Amino acid sequence: MRKLVDPFDSVLAPQTRKHLLDSWPEVFRHVLLEKMPVGALSEHFDPVMGRPSKELYSMVGLIFLKYVC
Repeated sequence: MRKLVDPFDSVLAPQTRKHLLDSWPEVFRHVLLEKMPVGALSEHFDPVMGRPSKELYSMVGLIFLKYVC
């Protein structure tokens, strides 16, 4: 799902943006992140102090890449 306003439009050069959209970061963000079992992992976090976040997604993604590559 695309956002209405992309906060990186004014930061990234058009070539850099195209490169990111055509390579693995885009696939990782829109395919792999959606398939990660965040619900199962979130059971192990405190509802006030340790909720699932993008950092959790990142760490699970790094572990995934470690064992796949």
